[in-house]
Amino acid sequence: MKSFIKFLENNFAPKMNKFAENKWIQIISTGIMLVLPTIFLGSIISIYNILRGYIPVMPDIQPIYNFSFGLYSLILAFLVGYQGMVKLGHKEYQICSGIIGLSTFLMMLNPTLDKGTISFEFSRLGPKGILIAFLAGLLASVILNIYAKINPFKNVTSVPEFILKWLNQIIPTFFALFITMIVVHTLKIDIFVAVTKLFAPINQFGQTLPGFILICFTPVILYSLGISSWLLSPIYTPIMLEGITANIEALNSGLQPMNIVTQETIFVGFVWIGGMGATMSLVLLMLRARSKKLRTMGKVFLIPSLFNINEPVIFGAPVAFNPYLMPPMWINGIVGPIITWIFMKGGLVNIPAKLLTGVKLPMPISSVLVTSDLRAIILWAVLLVVYTIVWYPFFKAYDSSLCAEKNNTRKDDISG
Repeated sequence: MKSFIKFLENNFAPKMNKFAENKWIQIISTGIMLVLPTIFLGSIISIYNILRGYIPVMPDIQPIYNFSFGLYSLILAFLVGYQGMVKLGHKEYQICSGIIGLSTFLMMLNPTLDKGTISFEFSRLGPKGILIAFLAGLLASVILNIYAKINPFKNVTSVPEFILKWLNQIIPTFFALFITMIVVHTLKIDIFVAVTKLFAPINQFGQTLPGFILICFTPVILYSLGISSWLLSPIYTPIMLEGITANIEALNSGLQPMNIVTQETIFVGFVWIGGMGATMSLVLLMLRARSKKLRTMGKVFLIPSLFNINEPVIFGAPVAFNPYLMPPMWINGIVGPIITWIFMKGGLVNIPAKLLTGVKLPMPISSVLVTSDLRAIILWAVLLVVYTIVWYPFFKAYDSSLCAEKNNTRKDDISG
């Protein structure tokens, strides 16, 4: 096991870090991170709507949800384009690139034009359009990156500077919209439908048990190596956001939600109790450790872990690069999804159908909120027990090693 961890540390981790430093990956992942407040606002409205179900006199504020989270992809298209220029080092084109991303995104949605009226399918502006937002933002970034490198007016001094700034915005905007126009209006290609069909197999696989395990297991491997799981956000965010959106629509239509693999299932309600890797059990074990160091750290880590914040324990215990504590973290990335899948597929607990992404409430409170099902407490308890069993032997070995190390240090001090 130690040799395997050494391999990960010396070979795998450096390559993944290098991949994470790729500017195009950073453009998308940073764009997703910047649009998180929109999701948080939508989640707050969802909690409000839960309360409104019990207190009908509360006013309806659904329009706030519709014009925040409901415009997720529209906002993302701007942010990806904007971040493209930040990451590629052309900050003078930031706003222009964001606007181009926004404009091309709207054209790619292929709206209906009739007698001066333009009609969009509203759902495409939300999470359903996330892949189109990536495409539009990246197209803007590519075109402006090429244009900025060419810099056709670099040596022009006879034209006023503000005119040059206008031209430097007009020309790349024209080319981006012209390319999109050719595809959408001349070739009659519905980009939304084409991209959706292209990535449908990935989304479908993501909603299977193997996909569920992969979506949980892969990030936890990276996290245990000190690599941000945001590296994978361009892949798993569309799967999970489209999944919860479809569940919400199904529930509102009186149908049964079908998508288990959502952020609500993984981060808010069940799989990652205490944070990625299910570290709440580890923190509870630390409170009863023989090592004074671990007991002290357990007290420090407890409150953050209750709110699913586990960076302190991952890098403070530490779990990352720790040959004792990395394996149970990986095991939980397999066991947790399997147990959760069995419960939800078997109808033993409701599949989440409320947007609560980013909500930092203690489980099992959030588990019940996200499912509207008191049976969620049972699933939460089962997972907590299983996670504790997984952590226990590895933790005991680590605790013993620290105690032995402490005793050896004392002996050395005495003999010295």
